[in-house]
Amino acid sequence: MKNIPRVALLILCCCYQATALAAPAAAATCIASIPESTPTADFDLSAIDGTVIHNSSGLMWSRCSLGQTWNNGTSRCDNAFTVHTWQAALTEADSSTLAGFNDWRLPNIKELNSIVERQCFSPAINEQVFPDTAASFYWSASVYADIPSNAWVVGFFIGNDNLFN
Repeated sequence: MKNIPRVALLILCCCYQATALAAPAAAATCIASIPESTPTADFDLSAIDGTVIHNSSGLMWSRCSLGQTWNNGTSRCDNAFTVHTWQAALTEADSSTLAGFNDWRLPNIKELNSIVERQCFSPAINEQVFPDTAASFYWSASVYADIPSNAWVVGFFIGNDNLFN
């Protein structure tokens, strides 16, 4: 099998808005006049193990947030997601054995931004590919150059990036 880089998607950060906004949205609001930035056709959805491959980047992603489990029967994520500090998120990603793989990692900020759906908000993600994603902040592995104790996050409310410690 081809060696596919894996990134652990969707580890919620424990920052000031994470708890209040972490519940999965009922449905994203999408604006049809804005072209899709992450059309479903850009992803290989054939796996039944809760992973998806982003064809343009070649990266394998988890379809559910950390703490949730993929339900192939409903094509949804079951259980509640968990919230983590940045250091805990790095550790959780490195120790993950999702789908039988042991080489998961947090995505860098560029990789995490590559799955933001610019046509939608609350959450700003393709819900066909990543169902039950919280409209909240998700950690990247990228540190902020001027303050190495801070890391970049993507806010899936509107798809913006920011930094947190």
